[in-house]
Amino acid sequence: YAIVPLGNLPIGSTITAIRVIASPKTSAGVGITATLRYWDETASLGSGTPTLGEVQNPPTAYVATTPTATNVGQPAVYTSEVTLTPSAADGAIRRDRAHEVLIEAGASNNRLAGDGLLLRRSRLRSGGLVTTNAFSLASELAVRMAARKPAWVVQAGSLFEPPNSATDGVALFGAPTSLVAIALRQVLTGRSAVLTFGSWVAGQSFTVTVDGASVVYDSTGDADLPATLTDFANAINGDPTVGLLVQATPEDSTGNGANDRLRLVGRNPEDFSIGFSGGVGVTCTADAASAVVALSYALDAALLTTAPVDWFAPPDALHIVQSPMARRVLRVSTGGYLRGHVTLAQLTGVGGDAASTLLTAPTVTWGPAFSET
Repeated sequence: YAIVPLGNLPIGSTITAIRVIASPKTSAGVGITATLRYWDETASLGSGTPTLGEVQNPPTAYVATTPTATNVGQPAVYTSEVTLTPSAADGAIRRDRAHEVLIEAGASNNRLAGDGLLLRRSRLRSGGLVTTNAFSLASELAVRMAARKPAWVVQAGSLFEPPNSATDGVALFGAPTSLVAIALRQVLTGRSAVLTFGSWVAGQSFTVTVDGASVVYDSTGDADLPATLTDFANAINGDPTVGLLVQATPEDSTGNGANDRLRLVGRNPEDFSIGFSGGVGVTCTADAASAVVALSYALDAALLTTAPVDWFAPPDALHIVQSPMARRVLRVSTGGYLRGHVTLAQLTGVGGDAASTLLTAPTVTWGPAFSET
């Protein structure tokens, strides 16, 4: 048998296919068996030996090719070939996992020719086939390329509370540089406002006010809410003043095929104020116009015992994100930090917004990367 370790693969990538070609030193008709297996090191802590992880299914799949002589007058060279296609879970490359391929001849009295073993690997990120002879250089280049790509992770939990536990924020994996994407707007080109209709009664009157100009719509004669939203959107888009400021589009938020809300998107990068009245249970939610971003970092898991003492602010802790560039990416230095966290403060709307206008929750996404700059 032969064991080929799959080392130096980029963390976060996935093995999608492994093609094994081997030459058993045996007679015709004998194939090979190839098994993809991995070792989860964290699962064996305290046991002294690694724990064998779940073997790719089926673990003993093989295809025996018909042996043929490669050159007339020379001894026949028998080859067998197998392609393994692991699942996403089995093929995931993690820091605590070591993959290897076990290749065995089809009979106990056979052995593999050491100079006839060829292993080709195809990975999700590279998309190419790399032989063992060239893999050292190719893998080094692949690792460097993949490491420069940010591993984007959305920061979960409340964005408006400072971190106070070892699980807050996002793991940075010791990356020297990280990108932090803060999105106050849902689209870059303009502010968005969504009118959500909790219920509908025929004959209701609705008023939407954009930058002080109003459009009134009477739903008398409409068959249902989708019909009202279609006509209401046409009235907004056709208004000589409001129609130049926003584009109104009915939407289906539930996926059942019936529109139940109305989205207004600014036609210009500048903000617009929004207000709504009428109907029953109608809410108006719009993008925020500005926010103060506070960065904080945790140093080491062993220190996180009396939070928030063990969370610290870097020199570049505070940033302001505001319209019209309300979708901003920060490049920050994160070397030596275990986790990163963004806290949003002073989230504000647009002057002139109605008091009933709610603000859409922003999104924060981290992208740790092993980049030089």
